[in-house]
Amino acid sequence: ISPAFHTMFLEAMVRTFRGCSERSIMKLENLFHQENMVEQAIEVDIEAEFSNLALDIIGLGIFNYDFGSVTKESPVIK
Repeated sequence: ISPAFHTMFLEAMVRTFRGCSERSIMKLENLFHQENMVEQAIEVDIEAEFSNLALDIIGLGIFNYDFGSVTKESPVIK
């Protein structure tokens, strides 16, 4: 097996994926609660949200840099 798929590295990547995913989920849940989804429908640009999530995962996983694009608007993605 390639060293990149060693258990130690996979565990670290899963932690990164989970942390970024949890931030993204919390952002969407907060948006739904703010907009009172019981009464109204809101529009969410899922493509942009997944792009932000991917940027954060790649930034942390490869460059050890948190772009924070899930929690705030990133100048990298326009």
